[in-house]
Amino acid sequence: MRLFKFLLKRSPATGCAFGILCVILVLSIDKPQSALIQWTSSDSLPWRSEAPDFSFKSETGDLIDLSAFRGTNVGIVFVSSRCAFSQNLKQQLIDQHSSAAERLVFINDFDEREVPEETQKLDDTFRARFTVVQDTTGETFQAYRVRGVPHIYWVDELGRIKDSAGGLPATLRLVRCFTDMP
Repeated sequence: MRLFKFLLKRSPATGCAFGILCVILVLSIDKPQSALIQWTSSDSLPWRSEAPDFSFKSETGDLIDLSAFRGTNVGIVFVSSRCAFSQNLKQQLIDQHSSAAERLVFINDFDEREVPEETQKLDDTFRARFTVVQDTTGETFQAYRVRGVPHIYWVDELGRIKDSAGGLPATLRLVRCFTDMP
């Protein structure tokens, strides 16, 4: 109450500034920490632009080339073995027995450090069901302007970017679009 009386004696600008500060404080109290961090995809490849080509050898020795997917929709999903969100995405896809496995290519960043045993087991199970390649140079991550994982690009039949999403919930939603395709 004393603060209120004190502000009444000051200029109207002081009271207005205090009121704005109170509103900001009240509105930010109930926000979860993740809501304060906003994902911006302004650095993503533009919609309808040509998707950068890539070639990798898969775990089975097969050559994975983006141009081989022409004529079909493909999801290029960028993940990391040391990222908890990427590991969560992998676990959810394993649990759901995703039918989109043939339409998704997972590009894992290369990390020479040891990963925990449970992470290694999850990665092994995931590789058995999905196409996973290692980006040992980081060139593909750079070509697609990936700044955080998980991140997905939807490449259409003509090899152009149709959509993209970053972060776990948005990436998982876009991956589910591939599951619903005929």
